[in-house]
Amino acid sequence: TPENDDNWQRNCSREKSRMVRKVLDEFIFPHLEKAKFNLSASCPLARERDMYYEHESHKQKFRASYWKSLYSNKIFKSEYFIDQHMENRHMDKIPSTADLCLADYCQVFLCDEFAYRYYEGEGPRSRLKHKFARKPCEELGMVSAQSECKELLASCFGGKQFLYDFFKGSVCDMLTCRSFHKLLKNLNRRRPDRFRAIYFTSAVVAFLVLVSYYLVVFLSWMERKQQPDLRRRKNRAFKGKQKGLIDKILNKIKDS
Repeated sequence: TPENDDNWQRNCSREKSRMVRKVLDEFIFPHLEKAKFNLSASCPLARERDMYYEHESHKQKFRASYWKSLYSNKIFKSEYFIDQHMENRHMDKIPSTADLCLADYCQVFLCDEFAYRYYEGEGPRSRLKHKFARKPCEELGMVSAQSECKELLASCFGGKQFLYDFFKGSVCDMLTCRSFHKLLKNLNRRRPDRFRAIYFTSAVVAFLVLVSYYLVVFLSWMERKQQPDLRRRKNRAFKGKQKGLIDKILNKIKDS
């Protein structure tokens, strides 16, 4: 049964797989979408090969730190506990084609470095942050990561030379002790959608400025339109006072 399937827990780290998935979603897949390139099932990075993608797509952030299972509609007080729930109750939902553990590519996509930044906002008491650590760089480890990276690119982008060359230069060639700390920063700078938020914010600000301008113009026009009426009212009131004063004087003269 899923509750007793210890092999899943032992062989694939759910947390490290999540970090690799976040790196792919944030830095790699946007380039594929721009190029209108679909990964085949033979590529280890294809979503249908991702062991935990089914579970991750059935989790929903609920309030500040709570999570909701879309399988059972149960609420959990942290991602750590919903992961346990998925592990214990819903392992049977994972398709048979989802046979690849993304955590195996943690060294290629620097998931420890990425996770350290990702969980930093949760503070030192984060239940998941302790699973990641910034380790001293080992040149032999980087050589192994480079080799693994090139094999990965060959299986995914063998027919697309420009994508192969782009990711080789942006990822594989950066896997050295001298350059690895720049890898994520460089990928972030080269994201095709990195200016989207700036464009959206600028559009909203421009719209608000335009609305404010026309509102000021409209109020000024209304004020100018009302001023003649106010002057006419003041003139009538002044003439009424004058007439009343003259009538009083004439009445006093008659009485005398």
